[in-house]
Amino acid sequence: MGVKDQAKADAVERTRQAHLRQDRALDLALAVGLTPLQFVTVKHAVQSLTHHADWQMQRTPHGLTVDCTYLLAKREGLPVSTQKMRTLTLDIFGVGTQPRPSDWMHPIYAEVLSNVMPLEEEE
Repeated sequence: MGVKDQAKADAVERTRQAHLRQDRALDLALAVGLTPLQFVTVKHAVQSLTHHADWQMQRTPHGLTVDCTYLLAKREGLPVSTQKMRTLTLDIFGVGTQPRPSDWMHPIYAEVLSNVMPLEEEE
């Protein structure tokens, strides 16, 4: 196994270990400024995507949770960046995970997310 492959395998194992002990996804949501109720929306988005008929396992459950947390934080107008998410995930999970929001621009996934995380209409 090459050095790059070993580093990736080590990162995957650290992520697996972090999730075995306790689901720290709520910690991530709170760290970016989401409320516990908004975290429920993140979990619903993850479930909606992974159970969608067209889901092709583009991201690990961990990566998908990071993506959905990031997307909801952005929709809520919270000051979050991909670099901040990477730093927070490194602190919380021991593995820095950068969100990939462009993965969810596909019309099918964008529709699923807009149904779960609708934008608030301005009055």
